[in-house]
Amino acid sequence: MIKSIIYYVLEAVKLPTLEKNKHLLFISFFLLLPFGQLYVYYCLLLFLLSLITITNHEYKTNYFSFFFILLFIPVIISLVNAVNFERSFFKALSLIPILIIGIFLSSNLTSKKIYYAMSILVAMTGVWCFDFIFYHFRFLDFEHALLWRWSFKINSDYYIPILGQILSVILPIVFESLRRYADNKIKISISCIFSIIYLVTIIYSGNRNAVIMMLFSLLLWLTFIVVRHNYHKIYPMRIILSGIFLLIILSTALSVNPGRFNSFINMESRDIQLIDNLSSNRLSLWESAFEMAKDNWIIGIGPRGFRYAYDNYRPEEGKYAVEYEHGSTHPHFALLEILLETGIIGLFSLFFLFWIIFKSILKVNHDNQLILVPWFIALITAIVPNIGKAFYSSYWLTLILFLLIGCASIMNIDEELKLKK
Repeated sequence: MIKSIIYYVLEAVKLPTLEKNKHLLFISFFLLLPFGQLYVYYCLLLFLLSLITITNHEYKTNYFSFFFILLFIPVIISLVNAVNFERSFFKALSLIPILIIGIFLSSNLTSKKIYYAMSILVAMTGVWCFDFIFYHFRFLDFEHALLWRWSFKINSDYYIPILGQILSVILPIVFESLRRYADNKIKISISCIFSIIYLVTIIYSGNRNAVIMMLFSLLLWLTFIVVRHNYHKIYPMRIILSGIFLLIILSTALSVNPGRFNSFINMESRDIQLIDNLSSNRLSLWESAFEMAKDNWIIGIGPRGFRYAYDNYRPEEGKYAVEYEHGSTHPHFALLEILLETGIIGLFSLFFLFWIIFKSILKVNHDNQLILVPWFIALITAIVPNIGKAFYSSYWLTLILFLLIGCASIMNIDEELKLKK
């Protein structure tokens, strides 16, 4: 029985359709994000398919292999000083399947297939947004959203508004696909309406960090598009109107829930309390995390080790001094988390990775540049302005690694084109 199953799986893997449709396997990960832990089972299936395929076919190491090593080596080094070796070791071990998946998925793709995958992502995010809008504005009598259920209240006191953060991260990918789609007046109108619904969903998702990430990714992508196509010279009035539109969007964000967004309004006062409110009262937590990082600045304390060292650095005041009896699970600041859990080695490796992709952006041809930049901005957005999700959590780190697969795929395409010339 088992031998028969293995045989049929091996035969299925040999079918050329698997190789031709790997871009669909890649984008399917993002489509499963609303369904909780389901992505874990999908990644397990991808790992088995990737392992069998790589074993039976010739696959070369590529850009993703190098990116993975840059992130993985600091994790391995940090195990030497891990405060909880078992937890950190299993976290490191859990990353290895992504290496196999990444090598398989990022090889032998084409720009056309990546654009097609991006179009699927646009369609799916549209479903997410309408699902949220119907629930939030009570257009239909839903007790909860059909998707992203954990984005809303789990009980009367607690909810996890993660939808806005996910949409903010993949915003440049979605908007670039919409930009390419909008080649006539009707399609421009459709794209504009979709964009407004997309931004409104992020704003009403109830997460301040999502709004920060949205502004970060949107401004980076708009700056690239305007400069790359000289829109500021060709369409100056459209640029001005777009700027006014963005100000309206931001004003809407501030007025949606003044209690959550008041801190944006008076930032010029440099009041520490306002900054603390903007960060959901995390300044004391960041101070404790920084003290932890200073004491372990070279190699860190191991991934997911923050919670185990928390009591030794517990803030003396604020909500993190009293609300988390067993310790906060992470410092709620991705860059700080990388520094304290993998040390300066981990932080340097991350920025070196950013530098490699940035240099590639300057070298790739025009068409590949237009798709590489949105994926790169999405990657940066998932890390730099992230003051909500844990970098080394399984969910968020897997998302980051799949964004890296996207970047590596495009860089591999450009490398193959150069070799053919």
